[in-house]
Amino acid sequence: ASAGIELGSGLDATAANTLSDYEEGNHASAWSSASGSITVGRNDLAYTKIGNMVHMTGEVTISSVSSPAGSRMSLPFATAGHTVDRNMNWGGQGMVCYTVAQLQDNTPTLYASAGESVVNLLYQQDDGAFANFNAAAGDTFMFSFSYKTDS
Repeated sequence: ASAGIELGSGLDATAANTLSDYEEGNHASAWSSASGSITVGRNDLAYTKIGNMVHMTGEVTISSVSSPAGSRMSLPFATAGHTVDRNMNWGGQGMVCYTVAQLQDNTPTLYASAGESVVNLLYQQDDGAFANFNAAAGDTFMFSFSYKTDS
């Protein structure tokens, strides 16, 4: 069995210079909510996994909702399970474009907890606190973000 592709000189054969995993694929994200439901229309997400880093891009359009309380989108791989940085692996502006006027103060941001296979959509309120973002029918999101995984 191969240990991966060695990068660099090929003379030192160290693990730090070995690419152990490379994968490209499409991910049909599942959207969920603490209560209610979210139905996705267009669901075109692509990923490239290089080692333990996953890069995702794509577009998702919400076709219908029924009283959602928060919005979560599935990931192709669970986030890394370490407990660094307040027990989260990343959070921030993973959205390149959000096409519907935002009625919940600011555009949504992404937040993922360690070891989870979903990303939560949150928005920052005027007082600085974060709250759950509730997707609405007709919302279109264009994503571009990266995260670490243990897979």
